[in-house]
Amino acid sequence: RYIFSKGDCIRNFFEYVDWVPKKIDFIDDVLKNLSDVGEFCDENKIGYVGIEYLESQYVNSHIPFSNNLGKIQMDCLMKKSIWLKDEEANKILLDS
Repeated sequence: RYIFSKGDCIRNFFEYVDWVPKKIDFIDDVLKNLSDVGEFCDENKIGYVGIEYLESQYVNSHIPFSNNLGKIQMDCLMKKSIWLKDEEANKILLDS
């Protein structure tokens, strides 16, 4: 399903932003993802709370994801320390 584990994604994100948190609270509906992030936290001595969220199995919880939208949000966060809402990032994406 995924090319990279959630633990690898989080590892790469923290390397990208050059920061390591003291604690991660992680919510997911897939137990393997919780385990992957927990292992990453153990390896890096980061406090960890993993919560398995099962309600998404009972509701239509699909959230579309756009790599371009995420890039715009991350670029803004890194350059201006501001997180853009999806609507704001979409406007930038559509205007470009």
